[in-house]
Amino acid sequence: MWTGRVLASVWRDRRADRVAWCVAWVGCLGLVVMLGRVVQLQARPPEPLRWAAGTRVGEQSDEAVRGDIMDRRGRLLSATRLGYRVVGDPTKLEPTVLASLKKPVDFDRVVVELSAVTGRSPRAIADDLVSSFRRNEERRAVLARAGEAEAVGAGPEGVPDRGALGPEIASGLGVEPAVAEGEADGGGKVPARLIRYAPLSGVLNDAQVSAFRSRSWEGLWLERVPVREYPGGVSVASLVGKVGVDANGTIGAERALSGVLEGEAGRVVYVRDAAGRPLWIRPGDVSPARHGSDVRLSIDLEIQRIALEELTRGVEESDAAGGRCVVMDPATGEILAMLDVLRPVPDAVAYPFVRVRGGGAGGPERGLPPQPEFVADRRYRVIEEDAGRLRHPALGKNRCVESVYEPGSTFKPFVWALITEAGLRRPEEVVSTENGSWVTSYGREIKDVKGLSQQTWTDVLINSSNIGMGKSAEKMGFGAMREGVLRWGFGRPTGIGLGGEGAGLVQQAGLWKITTQHSVAFGNEVAVTPIQMARAFCAFARSGEMSGTIPPARILAADGEDVRGDVLFRVISPRVAGLTRVALEQVAKNMEASLARRSPGEKEWRYRMFGKSGTSKIAIGKPPEGFRLPRGVRGYYEKQYVSSFIGAGPTERPALVILVTIDDPGPKLTHTNQAYGALTAGPVVRRVMERSLTYLGTPTGGAGPSLGVMSGGVGGAGVRPGPVVGGEGVVEDAVVGAWGESE
Repeated sequence: MWTGRVLASVWRDRRADRVAWCVAWVGCLGLVVMLGRVVQLQARPPEPLRWAAGTRVGEQSDEAVRGDIMDRRGRLLSATRLGYRVVGDPTKLEPTVLASLKKPVDFDRVVVELSAVTGRSPRAIADDLVSSFRRNEERRAVLARAGEAEAVGAGPEGVPDRGALGPEIASGLGVEPAVAEGEADGGGKVPARLIRYAPLSGVLNDAQVSAFRSRSWEGLWLERVPVREYPGGVSVASLVGKVGVDANGTIGAERALSGVLEGEAGRVVYVRDAAGRPLWIRPGDVSPARHGSDVRLSIDLEIQRIALEELTRGVEESDAAGGRCVVMDPATGEILAMLDVLRPVPDAVAYPFVRVRGGGAGGPERGLPPQPEFVADRRYRVIEEDAGRLRHPALGKNRCVESVYEPGSTFKPFVWALITEAGLRRPEEVVSTENGSWVTSYGREIKDVKGLSQQTWTDVLINSSNIGMGKSAEKMGFGAMREGVLRWGFGRPTGIGLGGEGAGLVQQAGLWKITTQHSVAFGNEVAVTPIQMARAFCAFARSGEMSGTIPPARILAADGEDVRGDVLFRVISPRVAGLTRVALEQVAKNMEASLARRSPGEKEWRYRMFGKSGTSKIAIGKPPEGFRLPRGVRGYYEKQYVSSFIGAGPTERPALVILVTIDDPGPKLTHTNQAYGALTAGPVVRRVMERSLTYLGTPTGGAGPSLGVMSGGVGGAGVRPGPVVGGEGVVEDAVVGAWGESE
């Protein structure tokens, strides 16, 4: 009996073990099935649950603050602050949604109240929202065809997560949209989500922010955004440039220096719940932003202001269509000021190009309105309307680096120096100038303003003799002349880094002929930009062994003395540069004498300077397609000029090179022979030079350039300053076009 009880007990224990094993196996099998189901839901969830299978990790960007732009002395030109704009969730602002709230809200009332706060028109706000409503309707149709319900994760405090942005908005913000347009397919594409992010205002001021916060809004909130401001003002707008809506530089220094200014955005990665609310941040998931670096431009805001005042005065006094000014430090190549002034000319009309009969897009002349009549003495518009400048000063064309012009007699010092450097003329050598009129071997007449029978080579430059320059150019080979012009830096951009810089125009070697040789000698048949001229003139203004060399053009401020004396390349020897400087000082004295006669209060100047004036006709340019020039017109406007002056000072040790152009002086001056560069642009250079050097605290006086270094022309002859032709009168060049027309 005892044995039977033992056997019964053993049987019961084995049965319990079998039951336990069965339960364990069933439990394991259930876990395996559950795990498989989880894997299935994660890998290929059914359509109704696919929206919920996404990651539970959110990401918030930490925007980098763009660096400031300052002038060379640390004055602020461009800076970033944080502001606020109104952003809305279109899904919560639909009229039907607003009307279904516990406390119904009228859509029109929301739009009107938002307009009152932001200052934006109700029509513009309504149009933006209605556009979002329509796009959402299209997306709802996509979702409906996919058989899905919309699912959008919400960020902190009910603000939609950037992951819920539509592709258009996300692309504009520079972030990847979390969804793709179109229906779900076998590749697992996520269907389009509704747009829940729409900017509805520009940046608000403090009063507008307070007004917004004082009200309760449904579906609207304030978003913090970076705001770029420009305390430097309009005068430096074309240099500083502008930042676009994507916070990237679009033009000017803002674009050229974007790599330094932009910095690098950071990010915070966090785990969120099903509603999109942050739960925790894991170690290593925070990457702080690296803010952009500040930069100092070479511009001096005070010299910029001085130049703007004097250039504006000069343009107004000359009744001109515009003016340009470049101020450069010859030792470093830094641009200290750069101005481009435009002035409306109500009496100027569009040029009357003649329609080609039966040609061009316009077709035949029959049925067309009568064409304007060409009148030689009428004032025509010579500067194209700048649509960008009308929108914003920073978007305007910077004609100091982009637009070319024929330099006229301001180009003569460069050619004079090349001929002297080559040993083809000596400073004291006498040149026959044919009493002011010379007919070349191919029948072209070249004229001088002063009818002198002969002049020394130095006097040819002082008196701006076209005949003397043309005859002397014949001594130099075509290739040598062209190579010399290129060596001065003409025909290629300076590489300053500002967008749209022009290269200028130098005739191709195969097309260079005797007419080109003569024209280039007095500054025609070659086109330059103001910045090219200022940089090249630095060769005459640099001191010591650097004299005769060209510095690199700089828009960034130089640090200390590390770039003083930098050489891009040498063009002429220090001796020839000094010879040129001595001659050009007499030119400046002639200009000052004329200014003193016309303006008795401007007789005494603290600083000596040297320079050269020039006056050239304005080229008409290529006619529009289907049009031609009127008969008899040879490519230039009649009695419409670019009058210019380029100078450096103080003569003893130049600290500044200044170029000024007066574009299209008015008819009152041109019809009375008062539009010359010495009479229009020269006084502007003189005043800017005097005021700027005084501001810089530049010492006055000095022994002047060393005649021991500069004496002894080629072959050992000495140099003497040339006389002032015609007593105290200003000696100015004849205005000669590319084919020798003279004024």
